[in-house]
Amino acid sequence: MNDPFLSEAFDKVSSAVPEASYEKESFWNAAIVALVKDNKADVALDILNMIFSKEKPQTTNTYNTMILTLCRQGNLESAHQLLDSMIHNNKIPNPDIVTFTTLIHAIVKQGGDEVKQLDDIVKLYKKLQEQGLRSNNVLNSVLLAYFVKNQHLHNQKTVEKMYRLVLSNRDEARTQSQSGDVELVEMYIYNMLIDFYFSRSRLKKSGRIPEQPFVLLKHAMNQRKLKPTTSTMNIFVRGLAIYHNDLKAAETTMNLLMAKGVPWNERTIWLLVKAAFQQGKKDRAYHWIQTYEKENVIKGDGLLYLKNLYKL
Repeated sequence: MNDPFLSEAFDKVSSAVPEASYEKESFWNAAIVALVKDNKADVALDILNMIFSKEKPQTTNTYNTMILTLCRQGNLESAHQLLDSMIHNNKIPNPDIVTFTTLIHAIVKQGGDEVKQLDDIVKLYKKLQEQGLRSNNVLNSVLLAYFVKNQHLHNQKTVEKMYRLVLSNRDEARTQSQSGDVELVEMYIYNMLIDFYFSRSRLKKSGRIPEQPFVLLKHAMNQRKLKPTTSTMNIFVRGLAIYHNDLKAAETTMNLLMAKGVPWNERTIWLLVKAAFQQGKKDRAYHWIQTYEKENVIKGDGLLYLKNLYKL
């Protein structure tokens, strides 16, 4: 620590804190996090360097605080090095889910090359699993934000790695805290991957319906015990009926999801009607308009336009 006044203040405060090491660490961690939030990462790092120079911290929280501070400074390389030390050096605490979440969040916020970003995220996610850890609601939210931001990413090789990592999490039990809104977040991640494969197959123009969306849906429902959403249904209807001109497959998948309690909405019907007209199946378009209007009033311009255009 270069600032003698800060060094003196550190010693005075440390002497006033209870001697138990974990209590001192807890005190300083709270103070340092407050400094980081106040955009004073340089001061926070000075204090952390003083702590680490006097004795090796005994708690994972302190190492996580150091990683957070390094990330806020933009020094992700040092943060990665510290994570590797936590993994391989048995004299210091092991990383926890917060360690990985902090680094992944920093990668997402940093921006830059999208391909490198996704590759770094996949590598960290793999390390997380190798440590016997699994994603929690906070990390799921970070991943969701990333996939939403980069939903047009076309780096299939790296997305394929994330796809395999998600599927490798087969037998992990959900904790009580991972329910409700968290399940929705996790299902959103599946939806993003499913949408990616349909969009990718559309760009390839091979005509073949990809199998990955169905594998992901089965895994989400059977392994993760997640409930598909209306968005899941619409992604499948669009992918099958619009991207691959297979209205029958779209209707079959829609009926299967409805049997699982997934509701359709006006967008679902609009996609089906649009596909039916594109494929010259006016009877199916008429069927879906009638089905919808039995219990609903058309509100969206898209479906109303199709109804009036074809005089249904």
